[in-house]
Amino acid sequence: SLLCQALARLQWGINWSKQRSLITRLMAGNYVPMLKPVGLQCFMDTLVQGRSVRQLPCGEEIVLLDEPVCALVLENALSNATRHGHTSDPDVYLSAELRPLFEDAGETLQEVVFRVTNRANPNKPRITEDFLRPYLCSERPHSGVPNGLSEARGLQHIFMAAPAVGMQVSLVQEADLVTFSMTAKAQVVGQVTARGLSASPVPALVPAGLTFCCIDDSAIARLLVNNTVEKGFPQSTVRQYGESLEDVAEFMKAVSAGADVAILDQNLEFESQTVLGSDLVREL
Repeated sequence: SLLCQALARLQWGINWSKQRSLITRLMAGNYVPMLKPVGLQCFMDTLVQGRSVRQLPCGEEIVLLDEPVCALVLENALSNATRHGHTSDPDVYLSAELRPLFEDAGETLQEVVFRVTNRANPNKPRITEDFLRPYLCSERPHSGVPNGLSEARGLQHIFMAAPAVGMQVSLVQEADLVTFSMTAKAQVVGQVTARGLSASPVPALVPAGLTFCCIDDSAIARLLVNNTVEKGFPQSTVRQYGESLEDVAEFMKAVSAGADVAILDQNLEFESQTVLGSDLVREL
């Protein structure tokens, strides 16, 4: 429906605003990788919302991933596939596959492989090593990139972001099929038994009556956090901060006074100052 499409585009706008801050930190070299539990199917569902993309079903595993960087890379890959693929029928697919890794110590680890495939645009340059070489230059991200290619910035972001968190990416073309792959080591920490409900033992051990303190400069983001906490922990209290710079001090007092859970946006952008959530965590 039109309402669902509008909500999907609104969520996309929120995510892109956060991704701009993420790109800035990646380019400055001060991004700190952060792993958190991610439901693969839910993550995939979010990526395809509002897009003409077909999704191949994947497992209901919950894995530890750097979700912001994964989302940044795959958002750019999907955008390139839909905008710059075949003009009449790009036939874009998104898939994810978990497969075992065997290390020297004999311990079995997992890796997750995300793939985005599409039909190539016959009027676009063929994807070859020579075509990709300008985007692989890490020293000068914009050096040598062909002018007039609107996918250039997306490719730069992909090849800049993935190595920063140890992920491997590739982009190849065979005949008229273009395949983008992103591979990351992943630890499986649980499964989803019903959409949105985790079978991981961690949520079952969370006590009732928790106090959550959230600080975010986006009113919509605060509302989303509030709704998520209320649904997942119905007996808990949510205190919201972030409307003004003065809220930073109030948030710190509330957390120090005995909050059970603190939720922080990394880039708190106010009129007079930008505060980093990681700096607040260090102070706490």
